[in-house]
Amino acid sequence: MMRTLSLTMAAAILATGSGTLTPAIAETAAVADGACGGLVGTFLTRKMIGEEDAIEEEGRSLISFTNGGHVFFNDSAQGGGEGYQPFTTARGAWSCEAADGGATFAFAVIDFTLATADNPDEGLARVDVTGRYDAADGTISGSAIVSFYPLTADPIAKTGALPGSATYNFSGEKIPAP
Repeated sequence: MMRTLSLTMAAAILATGSGTLTPAIAETAAVADGACGGLVGTFLTRKMIGEEDAIEEEGRSLISFTNGGHVFFNDSAQGGGEGYQPFTTARGAWSCEAADGGATFAFAVIDFTLATADNPDEGLARVDVTGRYDAADGTISGSAIVSFYPLTADPIAKTGALPGSATYNFSGEKIPAP
């Protein structure tokens, strides 16, 4: 029963606005097999924002992939800052396909934005990520798109998004067991 629920949630979270699933989502139960198994664990990443010739390090994050298709995302900016609200840990689902020398992966996570004195409206944020896992050195890299939604919107179906989004690139390495 729990495995079916996880697969259903993964499919729902990663559904596109048109209601179709990306091909990599078909079997989230097998994410820990083969080349994708190296993704299971936690990675410490660096976020980079800007043009290729003027990239700035913007922050750090922890991305945890489970062998059941779940992903957990914590960010160094969760406390909020100038121009954005504090937010909670994000949770969602991931998929993976073997690729030469590693794997390609995708995940979607959703978190809550918290009320502040300047912005008393709570909301939701959805982060859509695509990336590559390099099995030789245990690293990941990719890009992310962050979209914001009112609390009453449907970020799973990607309907009701607020204007504007944020994008960034990242790279990271797996945290080894002691």
